Amino acid sequence: MPPWRVGDVADRHRRGRDAGLPVPRVLHTDDVRGIVVLSELPGTPLAEHLENGHPLPDADDVWSLIERITASLGTHGDLHDRQVLVDHDGIVVGIVDLDDTGDGDLLDDLARLVVHVRTRDDTHPDQRNRVRTFADGLVSIFEQHVDGDHLRHRIRAHADASTDVRSPMGPTPNPRLARWTS
Repeated sequence: MPPWRVGDVADRHRRGRDAGLPVPRVLHTDDVRGIVVLSELPGTPLAEHLENGHPLPDADDVWSLIERITASLGTHGDLHDRQVLVDHDGIVVGIVDLDDTGDGDLLDDLARLVVHVRTRDDTHPDQRNRVRTFADGLVSIFEQHVDGDHLRHRIRAHADASTDVRSPMGPTPNPRLARWTS
């Protein structure tokens, strides 16, 4: 990372830990070379649980983590299914990548997470039903805390911004996401 970001990134992790968030500890910093060394956390990314049929967390627990992050550090800023860590029983045990926490829009965090989760149904068709059920559960819980119309609008915006980089003609809008946002 740019050396000028080291202090800020380390401070975000320290403040998160001080607030009781399940985030990595800062083990070492090097302001000259732009290095922040963090401790390992237990669990595996939520994405792996979605892809491999492992137990999924309760949507309320995901919301609780997001709420705690927002109260302590502001919005996550890059929340998706590889940032949320889950143990073998489906319990949320960690959150990573606090580099962009701060003054963002909570709706963007929620929409980005939903869109990332929902794209797993196409990349792993054998998990389609449980991925859709989980994504729908997230939306249902999120709508209890934020305006549902605004959330769905933001989900559409994030889905529209998603591209299919595997296209032989280069990046193109991903039509597979359209069914989730209508």
